[in-house]
Amino acid sequence: MLIDDVSASTGSVRYRLAEPADGRALARLRWEFHVEDHDDPAVDDLGAFTDRFLEFWGVALAERRWTVWVAEIDARIAANVWIYLIDKVPRPVAGPTALGYVTNVYAVPGRRDQGVGAGLLTRVITWATEQELELLMVWPSERSVPFYERAGFRPSDEILELHLRGS
Repeated sequence: MLIDDVSASTGSVRYRLAEPADGRALARLRWEFHVEDHDDPAVDDLGAFTDRFLEFWGVALAERRWTVWVAEIDARIAANVWIYLIDKVPRPVAGPTALGYVTNVYAVPGRRDQGVGAGLLTRVITWATEQELELLMVWPSERSVPFYERAGFRPSDEILELHLRGS
């Protein structure tokens, strides 16, 4: 497991890969992320959502398609970044064999604008480079575009979208 302890304006931050035991904390962050960013009401209460999330978490760990990085402060997860690995169709040339889809990037409100999220995203980019991914892609909210741009993300003219349902 990769772990990196650093000091930030918040004190000591521990950046690490998420572990199976982090499921409930990750469920809580996902719940808070939805409540904060969406006007539509949740279909579950927190308990029912946590149960559904933990089922997903178990499958995600078993399939090893998801990688989750967390920032931990005072033994509590304060931020997370989820990366879904997308295999490329094999080609008869050498080169990267996967892409990374970045999603569910969230820091608790009290830890924003302190370098925690930026530090976490830096670890994700380093990890993705070590994994020899071709690229990381993200569909950012309007509010988060500057955050990603500071980390080196740029708009692309290479992707087309077909929305099948309202977003």
